Amino acid sequence: MIKINKTQPAPRYLIHTGTSREEDKCYSETQAACIYFESENDDSNKKSEYKFDSNIYGNRIWRSQLLEDQHNKCCFCESRFLHVSAGDVEHFRPKGGYKQSVSDSLQKPGYYWLAYEWDNLLIACENCNRIEKKNLFPLLNPENRATKENKDIDAERPIFINPWKEDPENFIEFHCEIPIGIDSEGRGTQTIELLNLDKNKVLSEIRAEKLYIISTIIEKIEKYGENIPNPKDIEYIVKSLDESSAYAGMIRSNFEDKINEIQKKYLKSTT
Repeated sequence: MIKINKTQPAPRYLIHTGTSREEDKCYSETQAACIYFESENDDSNKKSEYKFDSNIYGNRIWRSQLLEDQHNKCCFCESRFLHVSAGDVEHFRPKGGYKQSVSDSLQKPGYYWLAYEWDNLLIACENCNRIEKKNLFPLLNPENRATKENKDIDAERPIFINPWKEDPENFIEFHCEIPIGIDSEGRGTQTIELLNLDKNKVLSEIRAEKLYIISTIIEKIEKYGENIPNPKDIEYIVKSLDESSAYAGMIRSNFEDKINEIQKKYLKSTT
């Protein structure tokens, strides 16, 4: 997981209403959700039936911008996924309901007023979103959870790291291909555990393979120096630190200093 530089403000998404005026779909749908959930008739069974419109929060304009901002990578595991699925527009704060822990029952409603809020949206792979995170949204201070009576999310202290609001590298580092939490509050550790970022076998194998490729190239550079058989290998490992590279967080944790040293020493002479 690495910091995401998200486009601000949100790309405009509008509809024509049949007059000369244009109405913001996201605003109007948010207002409709607020009216529905905040009505005097507090029928929880009825409110559980509310349908959010994925064609609005997942509209092609926003989806395309999120993919561009995240370099076609999952916001959590940094895997590229477009070759197997379209991925999910992920609500950082879940819209329909939430769980404080995996064993808890689903509490409703969720953060319905943020369902169409650009700041609450990211792109995630289906595994991270549908299988691991789902409706989980634990807080360090659950007593301060925002509710329909008090929508103050600034008072919350989420356990999950929000990669566009915070720098995940302050919370998680890698020992080889294994992510390790490093912050004193345990947010990194719990994010790893709850999203299964350390025990997913397929993910671990892919990361280990990437790590092996990078380490092999570094060994060749240390052996051959400027006479390395394929000078473009140097460019490849330098690029692996970039935010656009898959598993850049892992590569940075393991090799950033070494790669920066190689770049400074050799790259100019190979271009």
